[in-house]
Amino acid sequence: MKECLRRGDCLSVNYWRSQLRCQLNPAVVGPGLALIPDSSGVYMEKSSQPQDLSTGPCSTISCAQTCTDLSNGGRTFCGPTVKPSVDCPAGFLWRPAASLCYKATDISMTWSEADAYCVSIGARLAKLDTDAKINIVDSDYNGGALVTHQYYIGGSVVSGATSEWQWVGGTPMDPAFQTLYSLTLTDGQCLLWDFTTRLSQYACTFAFPALCEVPVTPVPQTTTTIPTTTTTTTQPLATTCPSHFRWSATNNLCYFVEEINFTWQDAKTNCESMGARLAILDTAAKLDLIFSDYMSALLLYWRYFIGGYFDDVIYDWKWINGSVIDPNHLMNYPVAGIPGVCLLWTDIDYLYDYPCDMIFPSICEIPIKGCPSNFRWDASLNMCYFVEETHMIWQDAKTNCESIGARLAILDTVAKLDLIFNDYMASTLLYFDYFIGGIFNDSVMDWKWINGSFIEPSYLMNYPVGGGTGMCLLWSDIYYIDEYPCDITFPSICEIPFPSPP
Repeated sequence: MKECLRRGDCLSVNYWRSQLRCQLNPAVVGPGLALIPDSSGVYMEKSSQPQDLSTGPCSTISCAQTCTDLSNGGRTFCGPTVKPSVDCPAGFLWRPAASLCYKATDISMTWSEADAYCVSIGARLAKLDTDAKINIVDSDYNGGALVTHQYYIGGSVVSGATSEWQWVGGTPMDPAFQTLYSLTLTDGQCLLWDFTTRLSQYACTFAFPALCEVPVTPVPQTTTTIPTTTTTTTQPLATTCPSHFRWSATNNLCYFVEEINFTWQDAKTNCESMGARLAILDTAAKLDLIFSDYMSALLLYWRYFIGGYFDDVIYDWKWINGSVIDPNHLMNYPVAGIPGVCLLWTDIDYLYDYPCDMIFPSICEIPIKGCPSNFRWDASLNMCYFVEETHMIWQDAKTNCESIGARLAILDTVAKLDLIFNDYMASTLLYFDYFIGGIFNDSVMDWKWINGSFIEPSYLMNYPVGGGTGMCLLWSDIYYIDEYPCDITFPSICEIPFPSPP
């Protein structure tokens, strides 16, 4: 849909979920052609979508009115509007990996007219003087952000005592750069970005659309500094997972999928610009998680750079944090390892190696070691939990906990039950019954916790719990553990599991 919004000639999008395939429908079709219904796909018109989706994440206000039911019963995710950490104007595309803030005008003009136009909007013709910037434009063209394959940029042959290629502003163009792109010193010639040849030159009097750029100055990021202390902390010291990242409590993985194609080095820089790193997918469970996202159509592509590279100094694989990758982990995948290759997650092989200078989308992560600030943390029990006071049936409570990166709480010790009771006595709970993560399993005719483990019978014998079809567990102020039909509504308790301290 982003691509359709960016293209003036696009009417709508067809989406076939079973095939993970999209198709753009043009606004104007030829004689004898017409759109016909297809019940196997989803039809979405551009006019029904929030327009700010074309330039970045959909804002909460816009998206709240156009959310769509998912096949799993959930709703389309609507994150907060994410602002770049630079002064890049609205309507421009911000590409942090190359510090490039630019926009395309699709009106054809001579080079001089394009130069004047860019100046009139507070910009300049784009100075694509690095491979990283050219890669960005290539990627945006592939992603549908650019609608034609040639654009004027800010390079021209300036005549004088001696003619030379110059960038806008009078900066001489690096001779090595000219040689790399086979530029010839011909008076009256100007530079274009060209999808076929990357850069090309034409007479400045020819008419082409143009790329305008606003030189950006990075704005200092606001960060949370954790104070140094020599006393025992009441909460693990770490950052929380930003709202525009995805959080998997099971894998303790806070990650972001970057759909723009970069080289591995530029992908690394892009992740770092968000306070993250390329993802370390060092377990089968993490690889499965990304595959699950792929199968749920949350990923646009099937190959993504991650944080592994072949170190030709020690002649071995390393993760982005400098640790050597366990050979036992790699032996399960078609990864050989030669200088100049990096790791990708792929839909078929899970891990694969490719040259680092190829361009792919990527996966970033922020290592999370702490309990989110909106949860409660008890260091003595290593318990990170959240009390949801909204009444729901057990299944909806389960879904709600999962939507915030948690699970229904497993209160499998008397100490944990006491902890909730203490909260109740301190008036931090509004009610006296809360769903927790226990359910009677009809298949095995026994109680199970939300993680699939059986609940110890000797544990339940202390409480008035009989079991039966359609029954779920609650924490209760009187009995501590009680059972009720799962389709009755109660508030609930969520938790994020953390490993027990050594």
